[in-house]
Amino acid sequence: MRRSVSILMALLVMGSAQDIVAQRRGPQQAPDEARRARMEQMIRSRFDAVVRQQLGLTDEQSERLQEVLDGFREQRREFVEEEQSTRRRLMRMGAEGELTEEHASEALEEMLRLREEEVRLFREEQEALVGVLSARQLLRFIVMREQLNQRIQSIRGGAGPGVVPPMGRRPNAGRRPPGD
Repeated sequence: MRRSVSILMALLVMGSAQDIVAQRRGPQQAPDEARRARMEQMIRSRFDAVVRQQLGLTDEQSERLQEVLDGFREQRREFVEEEQSTRRRLMRMGAEGELTEEHASEALEEMLRLREEEVRLFREEQEALVGVLSARQLLRFIVMREQLNQRIQSIRGGAGPGVVPPMGRRPNAGRRPPGD
């Protein structure tokens, strides 16, 4: 188990480090898409293997789980992109002093809309997963995925400018200060 998590973390760090370097270099020197896609697939495959082992999934359950997750993957990606774009826009507006009362109200409405969209997406995915996993397995899966997401965010949290944590989450939440 520890070895599986260590391998997964090494893959995540390598992929995140490449993303960080690419962001700092600029778009003209970004890593090629095929390499990034292979890295994402390796991480996804390793996570899938850990999930299968930890949850004790049968071949059929594993296949059905992947079908459900694949069905929601694009929606999740689009949501994350929209959320990050909105956050960057709001940060720019606030930093440039353009935040009028009207802009602030619109920003709050947009944040609320995004939260509602996130809840809708989570609910739909969980309803689909209930048909594949037991309640106990589903809860463990949610915890495993959240732990993975937190690790990714903690790696990206130290990435510097241009990397934006999800709204409502502090970039260094849960991290110990150096020297502790």
